[in-house]
Amino acid sequence: MNDIGGCRAIVPTAEDAFRVGIGLLDSRIRHELVRRDDYIDRPRDTGYRGLHLVYRYVSDRNPHWQGIKTEIQLRSRLQHQWATAVEAIGLFTGDDLKSNLGDVRWLRFFALMSSVITRIETSPVVPETPTDKTQLKREIKHLAEELDAETQLAMYATLASSRLPRQSRSNSLLVLELNLQLREISGLLFRPNDSEAASDFYAEEELAHRDDPNFVVVMVSVNSLNQLKRAYPNFFADLSVFRKLVGETIA
Repeated sequence: MNDIGGCRAIVPTAEDAFRVGIGLLDSRIRHELVRRDDYIDRPRDTGYRGLHLVYRYVSDRNPHWQGIKTEIQLRSRLQHQWATAVEAIGLFTGDDLKSNLGDVRWLRFFALMSSVITRIETSPVVPETPTDKTQLKREIKHLAEELDAETQLAMYATLASSRLPRQSRSNSLLVLELNLQLREISGLLFRPNDSEAASDFYAEEELAHRDDPNFVVVMVSVNSLNQLKRAYPNFFADLSVFRKLVGETIA
């Protein structure tokens, strides 16, 4: 499905995700519910979990947007940490793990770790993963050792200390450059009234590195660096909660 718009809410627990979802479904909004996908109680084979609500925009005041579809994603914090880890590992290995493509060992590892989270959240386990806790931990430990998963996850966390401007004004523009080979991220900050210069610099850098699979360039609007890291955790590889969960699982 090609959604035009999308938004995501991260809530403390799976129960909270359902609560927010029910609140939306019971609300008096005029927008038409097109589809409801419950990937929490019916997780995907990949291990992905979350609650998705797809609405079609309905309004008399804005006919220009009439009929446009928007997907709302609701995830618990643990579900979001899992998804962030999948994106981060995929980003650095060059595999589209998010689309179930790439190293089958990593794909299996993440499916199994998702089942660990289902046990914490008392939800149905991921299909084709062990229901027995001992068997589940044994397979995860085997794959973690084979992939050197703990070291890999810790190594990606070094991005958090990479070179970035320390101060930013409200609505500043930041061009981020992620070097996958060196595992470094750097950024050039532009003032709000320098948007044209920021766009030109972004276009130049994107063109210069378009054939380099180890280089990613992105331009974002930020009010603070902390806000940036919260909004783009996969670029900063903030996998602390997931790393801790892996460590506890294989201990």
